[in-house]
Amino acid sequence: MIFSKKIFAKFNRNDENNEFQHSSHFFDQNEKNVLFMDNQFLNSIDQVLRYFDSGFLTPEKIRIVFKSYNGKNKYIIDYCNSLNIEWYSYVRNADIPEISNCLVFYPFNSSKNVRMINNRNCAHILLLHGESNKIGSIKPLTRVYDTILVAGSIAIDRLTENRIFESRQISNHKVIKLGDTVLGSFDNIIPGDKFGEALIGYFPTWEGGNEKENLTSLDKIYPEIFNRQSLCNSSHIAIRFHPHTGVRRPSYKKHAKDLIVKLIKNDFKITYMLMGLPTLLEEELKHQFPCINWHKQKTLKPIKIGMAFVDNAAMEAVMDTKKILNYVLLDYSKENAAPENYWKLKSGYQIDMLNIKADWKVYKSRSSNLKKYYKKLIEYEHPELVAMSNENRFDWLDKLIRNSHF
Repeated sequence: MIFSKKIFAKFNRNDENNEFQHSSHFFDQNEKNVLFMDNQFLNSIDQVLRYFDSGFLTPEKIRIVFKSYNGKNKYIIDYCNSLNIEWYSYVRNADIPEISNCLVFYPFNSSKNVRMINNRNCAHILLLHGESNKIGSIKPLTRVYDTILVAGSIAIDRLTENRIFESRQISNHKVIKLGDTVLGSFDNIIPGDKFGEALIGYFPTWEGGNEKENLTSLDKIYPEIFNRQSLCNSSHIAIRFHPHTGVRRPSYKKHAKDLIVKLIKNDFKITYMLMGLPTLLEEELKHQFPCINWHKQKTLKPIKIGMAFVDNAAMEAVMDTKKILNYVLLDYSKENAAPENYWKLKSGYQIDMLNIKADWKVYKSRSSNLKKYYKKLIEYEHPELVAMSNENRFDWLDKLIRNSHF
């Protein structure tokens, strides 16, 4: 990629009308790359910060540019300031800062990114926010980025089988395997002996941007937890609801609370895994259920999970990479982007029917049978990346892309 030497363009007018705001040194940091967010959900920053927690992204190398919706940007700004991340917030698309000679990372694959991607003085990299078989992983829009970061061959198969790319397009660093780097940090979860002090885990996704993408099991999960708790020999459950839960359909906030009530009535001890600042739903849970134990990331010891329930979403890959026994709840009436090799390599799964809905199934992982699957799930472009820190992987990627010619 040949970069222009043009630097950030400063604006001649002031920002008293709040059409754009920025940190005091944003324009003084021309050597930094950029992470771009045009996402109407303020707590989307929580998913982005996992990459700062893991060390892949650092305040010394990344600035954040984000669109402010309805003037609600204090949540993101406070987070950035607390971590010394330079930031730029805009309202009008015309006020997107003019940048050059940068790598621009995109954690969300949205058509709104195209405005920034049109800037051909930068290299545009789709990072996403985890490895997932959701259909959001195979949007045709994926083709417009210069580089796509993936976890391994399973993700590449997903892209080629769904005709996002042809196999010949995968070479020349169009798609780069960076292994567990793309998962972000989940250091507060570790595998535990299912017959020891380990907890049951439940990590559902949200109800999606439309009904076709509604893959959450939140309103259906309780019987499965109750029926299978003996497999983990535990009545202690660790929960974390997706930060967008109830955003599109407020009824899912009620489903979340109803689940808590059922667990308490059946003598479950509940630990809630708080990843960042509490969401509005989490604040409500704190007030309504004082018996919940709140576990803050970074400040407490990691939680041992003996088995987990997950949806067809990114947490499945997180559990798999940690070798944690997991049940994947899958709605067969909805689209699934899993490639053929995923099903082939996960042939050790035991299929059970959920009690509540005929087109929902549960897949139970037998980790001893999945060694080949793990090898395809997490792979690296070059062997040298395996032993590297996440920060050094970023430097490797930066150098590779800057020296590439597409």
